[in-house]
Amino acid sequence: MAEENKIDYARQAMSIFIKSLPVGSYFNIFRFGSTYEQFNHNQITIEYNEESAKNAMTYITDMKANLGGTELYSVLSHLQKSPPKTNYSRQIFLLTDGEIDDVDKVLRLCYSMSDTTRIFSFGLGSAPSRALVKGLARVTNGSFLFIPPNT
Repeated sequence: MAEENKIDYARQAMSIFIKSLPVGSYFNIFRFGSTYEQFNHNQITIEYNEESAKNAMTYITDMKANLGGTELYSVLSHLQKSPPKTNYSRQIFLLTDGEIDDVDKVLRLCYSMSDTTRIFSFGLGSAPSRALVKGLARVTNGSFLFIPPNT
């Protein structure tokens, strides 16, 4: 699966996720690599409505795979410091195509968030960390799926 193909798959999946959100739910999009950035910089989450959905779709369309390696701990740590809104649980749909150095550290962090957070992890291509993708789902009572090349 070529680099451009992987980002295309990520874009397609994220578009489906965004279009599937119910009106009135809260969301954000975080890109991660050696650093991370978020779609909405002002708040950890924003309310889903017609305008925010349109802006999110533009953000997704313009996304590039240009943040370097696969460093997941810092973005998840950022999320841990911002608990979900009262009476809401956090659902993370995480797409990754690479290996990380600190799988155990990331899994411990996610386990500590599991009372309020579930992770649905998607491994893209031929080289995602199987331990990471499966482990994220396992420690947070989520689910995982591997999407192989050329599918």
